[in-house]
Amino acid sequence: MSRAQTSLDAISQAARSAGGGLNQLVRERPGRTIGVVLVASAVLAVVAAGLFGALVYLTLPRLPEREALWTYNREPGVTFTDASGRIIGVRGPSYGRMMRLADLPAYVPQAFIAIEDRRFYDHGGVDNMAILRAAWANLTAGRTVQGGSTISQQIAKNLFLSRDQTLDRKLQEVIIASRLEEMLSKDELLELYLNRVFLGEQAYGVDAAARRFFGVSAAELTLAQAAMLAGLPKAPSRTVPTTHFSRAKERQALVLDAMREAGFITSEQHAEAIAEPINVQTNGPAEGGLGWVFDMAAEQAENLTSAAVPDLVIQLTIDLRLQALAEAAVANAVPIAEQGQPQLQAAMVAVDRSGAVRALIGGFDYQQSKFNRAFQSRRQPGSCFKTFVYAAALERGFDPEDVRYDEPIAIQGWRPSNYDDGYRGAVTLRTAFAMSLNTVAAEIGHETGLSNIVGLARRFGVALGAEPAAFDDRRIPLSITLGSVETSVWDMTQGFAAFMNRGRRVDAHLIQSLQDSRGRRLYDRPAGQPQQVYAEALADQMTSLMGSVVERGTAVRAQIPGWDVAGKSGTSQNWQDAWFIGYTAHYTAGVWVGLDNNSSMTTVIGRVTGGSLPAGIWRDFMVPALEGLPNEPLPGLDEPARSPRQQRTGSFFQAVRETLRRPSRPTPASEQSPWATAPPPAYTQ
Repeated sequence: MSRAQTSLDAISQAARSAGGGLNQLVRERPGRTIGVVLVASAVLAVVAAGLFGALVYLTLPRLPEREALWTYNREPGVTFTDASGRIIGVRGPSYGRMMRLADLPAYVPQAFIAIEDRRFYDHGGVDNMAILRAAWANLTAGRTVQGGSTISQQIAKNLFLSRDQTLDRKLQEVIIASRLEEMLSKDELLELYLNRVFLGEQAYGVDAAARRFFGVSAAELTLAQAAMLAGLPKAPSRTVPTTHFSRAKERQALVLDAMREAGFITSEQHAEAIAEPINVQTNGPAEGGLGWVFDMAAEQAENLTSAAVPDLVIQLTIDLRLQALAEAAVANAVPIAEQGQPQLQAAMVAVDRSGAVRALIGGFDYQQSKFNRAFQSRRQPGSCFKTFVYAAALERGFDPEDVRYDEPIAIQGWRPSNYDDGYRGAVTLRTAFAMSLNTVAAEIGHETGLSNIVGLARRFGVALGAEPAAFDDRRIPLSITLGSVETSVWDMTQGFAAFMNRGRRVDAHLIQSLQDSRGRRLYDRPAGQPQQVYAEALADQMTSLMGSVVERGTAVRAQIPGWDVAGKSGTSQNWQDAWFIGYTAHYTAGVWVGLDNNSSMTTVIGRVTGGSLPAGIWRDFMVPALEGLPNEPLPGLDEPARSPRQQRTGSFFQAVRETLRRPSRPTPASEQSPWATAPPPAYTQ
C-alpha cells in the first residue's frame, strides 16, 4: 500500500469517528443540537479541507532535477540540419534551437511578458493582483475573458499537469509554480518558458515557431513577428497565422498595445510594427528526396546514441544545393511509368574526398516508395566491378599496357563472351578495360585470384553478396570478375572514392554530429587521417584506366568539357541493372537504374546500358555541382608514355592480328547513343 493511500485511509477513519460521536451526542442532549451541529460542521469542514489538502499534496507530480526541465515530458522529435547547420526538416514536434535571453532581441521576451505576465519580475510565482483583476473582468463580463496565470504557472501546467479545469489541479499549479521559483532564477524561468511554450502546428518554443511560420531563427525575429508569436499561447489552434492570419493580426495588435503600455516600445515602434507586412510560410517544407536521407539518418542516430533523446538534432553532411541537383537529374531523366507498367527506378550517392555524403537519392519518388535503393538494395554491378578486378591485378604486377588476346576462352567450363559477341584480338589492358571486354577481365581475374579480388574490394569498403554476412569466401563464382555478385550503390560509390583519394579509403557517412536542442553534444564524427589501402601509384594507374573509359570507351556520355573525369560503366545480364560510377577532383558519384522486380528494362524502356542513362544522370548532376569550384586535375589521368618494350610488344600483336585477319571493331555507335541496342547474349557490358 502506498504512503498516499495510507494517509488518506487514516484521514477517512478520523472523519468517520467524528461523525459517530456527533450522532451519539444528538440523541443524549437534543436541546443542544444546533450548537453541536455547528461545531461538528466546522470539524468536518476542517477534516474535509485537510483531506482535500492532503489529496492535492500527495498527488503532486515530483519535480525533476533542474537540468531535466528542458526535456521533461517532451514528445520525441527530430530536427535535421544540413552541413552548414541550417534546419532542413523536422519529424514529430519541433523544438528548434535552445535560445538564451542573450541570444534574442530584447523585444522577444518583452512581448511575452507584456501580454502574459507583466509583473513577472515582481511576484513569487503567483500574482494575486492579476488573479483579482481577472476575477473582476470575468465577473463583469459574465464569462471567462481573462486569466490570472503567471508564466511560472503556465510552465507548471504545460510541463507537469493535465488540462483539467478543476480546483485541485489549480492548487497544484500554484504549488509547483512556487517550487519552480525557488529552483530557478527569473531569467532561467523565462528562458524555460520561451523554449517550451506551445505555439501551434507542433512548434514548441520561439525558435521552432519562428522557423515554422517565418523561415527565420528566433534571433532574427522582427518586433512585428515577435508580437505575433506572443499572441499565440492563449489559443494556438485558433490564432495560428498559417490558417487564421486575421486573428493572428488581432492578437498581434493587442500584444503591441500591451508592450507600449508597459514602456517596452515607443509609439513610433508600435506604428511601424503594425504596418510591417508579415510573410507567413503557409506550408512546411516537403521532404521530397530528403525523405530517404531522414529515414536513414534517424536509424543511424539510434545506434550512435546510448539513450533515447526526446529532442534530437541531427546535423547531416548533405549539401542542400547538391541534393536538389541530384533530385533534378533523376527526375529529368527517368520517365514516369505508363499505366500498368512497373516504375523505372534510379538511385544515386555523391560523396566528397572526406566521405561526407553530399547528396543521396533512394528512388524515383519517395512518396510512392520509401525503400532506399541507394543503401538497402543490393544489385549486380556488372562491369563496374571490373574496376576492382583490374586494381587487384595491378597489385600483382600487371600493367595497363600489357597486351592480352580478346578471343573465345573457357575457364573451368565457363565461357564468357563480350557484350556484342565480337572479339578484337590483341589489345592492351587499357583498351580492354575501356571497351569493357569480358574475356580479358575474366582471364586476368582468374589469374589474379578470386579471393584476392574479394579481399581488395572489402579493403575499399565494398561488401559483397545479397547477404554480405553469409557470403562464402570458399565458393566465389568465377563470374564475379564480370560483376555477378550483388552489392549496393553506397558501397560501390565509397569504393570508387578511394581511387579519387589516391588509394586512401573513404568511409561514406551521412551524420556529422548529434546534439539535443540545448546544444549538448551527443556525437561528433571522429576526425582522423584516412587509411591508405592501396598504393598511390597504382591508384593513379586506375584513374588513368577509368579516364580511358570516359575518353573513348563505354562511357563517353559522362565527359565534361574542360574537366578531368574518370569512371566505369556497368550493365548486368539481360539489361536488369545499369550503373555508372565516376569522379572528378571534388566528388565521386554513383548512379544505378533498374526495376525493383529484377526484370529486364527492355520491358519498359529498351536496352539501357551503364554508359547511356546512368552516365547521363551522372553528368547532369556533376556539371552544375562543379560550378564555382577550382578545376583541379586528376593525378594519373594522362596516359603514360609507352616504353620501347611495350611498343615492340604491341606492334608484334598488331602484326599477328593483321596476318590472321581478326576483326578489329570500333565501339558500336549504339553505345554512344542514349540507349544501347547492341545484339543480346552477353553476360555484362
